[in-house]
Order: sequence, then C-alpha cells, then structure tokens
Amino acid sequence: MRDLLMANEEVNPSIWAACAGVTSVEPLQGTVIYFPQGHVEQCTNSDQVRTLCAQLPASTYRISSVSYLADTRTDEVYMHLILNVCRPEERNTATVATAARPEPVAKLLLPTGFIKVLERDDIDGDQCSIDKACLWGGFVFPQRKPSVKHP
Repeated sequence: MRDLLMANEEVNPSIWAACAGVTSVEPLQGTVIYFPQGHVEQCTNSDQVRTLCAQLPASTYRISSVSYLADTRTDEVYMHLILNVCRPEERNTATVATAARPEPVAKLLLPTGFIKVLERDDIDGDQCSIDKACLWGGFVFPQRKPSVKHP
C-alpha cells in the first residue's frame, strides 16, 4: 500500500474538491460505517470469496487521517483514509448524532454550482464564455479586462 501512495501525489484539498465534483467528505474524527463487501468487490472476481464475505457485518470507525491524492498517470482523484475502530460507547448512534462535528470538507470548499465540459460552442473567436454559476469558472479563468486589447 505504501508503494501505491508513493506513486501518487498529494493534492491541495481545494483543487481535489474541484476535480472530485460535488461530494461529501467527512471531517477528521468524523464517524463512518465501513462495509467490507466493498473491499471484497474491488479486490477479487471470485464468486466464492464474495459469497463468504457477503455476511460480514458493517463496523463503525472514526477517521484519524485523510490524504487527498491524485493518480499521476490518469489524473483521477481519490482519498486515502486511516480509520480507527470506535469504542463500544461510540458505536451508539445517539452518541454519534449528538457529538459536535465540524462542517464536512466539501461544504467548506465547494460553492453551489455545477461543472461544465467546454465545447466548441463555448468558444467564440478569441473569447471563451463561461456561465458565472459554473463551478470554479472564476477561479480557473481570470476575469477579462475590457480595457485590454487581446490579439
């Protein structure tokens, strides 16, 4: 696993969130439920192993570390989480629900908007028009200055 992380690069969380799109990310010390079946589906094609693991119980974990990463070959973004098993008293849903938790990372980083793939129709001569509601449009492209003559 360490070699896999070394082959990929850590990314600024704001840039990661822009690439990942609108997603919910639990904060550090947030509580998540881990389903082992998801790992089994990703790791093996064996129906026998999947059948054996289908009845594994879900477990409650607390997020102790988050790394925002990108695959350098494909530019896909993903997260590496380190999870710690919750103590029995923390597994109670009432305890988890009433615990003070900060805002999820995605809510802090992403404004309300949408992501748009630029098409040929979006470019008119030497100008590119992007709707202001488009997510990160003003961040990625600088504001046009009408007084400056463009070639």
